[in-house]
Amino acid sequence: MQQPIVGVGHSMGGCQIATLSVTSRRIFSTMILLDPAIGPPEMGLATLGLGQLTLRRRTQWLTREDAEKALRTSFSTWDPQVLDLLIKHSIHSDKQSVEMEDGPVSLVTGRYQELVNYIKPSFIRSGKVVGQELVHQTGPVDMYHMLGLVTCSTLYLCGGESTLSTPRARESYGLAE
Repeated sequence: MQQPIVGVGHSMGGCQIATLSVTSRRIFSTMILLDPAIGPPEMGLATLGLGQLTLRRRTQWLTREDAEKALRTSFSTWDPQVLDLLIKHSIHSDKQSVEMEDGPVSLVTGRYQELVNYIKPSFIRSGKVVGQELVHQTGPVDMYHMLGLVTCSTLYLCGGESTLSTPRARESYGLAE
């Protein structure tokens, strides 16, 4: 690929871009990570919480208007322009004909597709069929431990009220207030 290539990712996308930069060291000349889901185990990113939230999250609505209302409520703290873009690009019609404006809609990324970003089966041989040891966390904590392997220039940007950028999290990164 021809340089320069800038990797940009938000949340889990930021974690995935950072992981790609470590596994394919010369792919990016620069990265911009926006509230990346990267952090030490103490942040809770190593638990099944993200997976459980994903499975409980609503992904279908009877109308586009219902979906928009739900997303605007869930993401009410977001900048209105960013929220408009999320709504524009994250919902699609469930009907065969795209010409029909009203009717059932879904998120573009389904819950199970999103779930595999957070946890994967570990296929242990203990015989247990329940328990956290049946899956391993992928990404956020592993990438936190690999941050020292990132070789390209990186802008690590977190919102002042982000759950991924608490004072404790910033302290663990060695970032000043």
